Amino acid sequence: MLITKLTLIFQLFDKKGTGYISADAIDLNAVHADVLLVFKPLLIEMETYQESLDQEEFVESATVLLKSLPISSKNLILDFGRKRA
Repeated sequence: MLITKLTLIFQLFDKKGTGYISADAIDLNAVHADVLLVFKPLLIEMETYQESLDQEEFVESATVLLKSLPISSKNLILDFGRKRA
């Protein structure tokens, strides 16, 4: 389930459909600000080192990042895309 959510988030970030995201090629408006805050360390690293990530690399890096964050951050990602009542 987590991989599915991370894949969806990657696809939203990759608005142009190139299969890669980078600091210069990412749609930050595609997700809510709370979600961006979860990924902030990863996004900063991409910008600092001028890296681009494909979907597999993003999912892998995001999974490692989420392991180091509080459960509330992981839950935010697991709840991503669910309609709220």
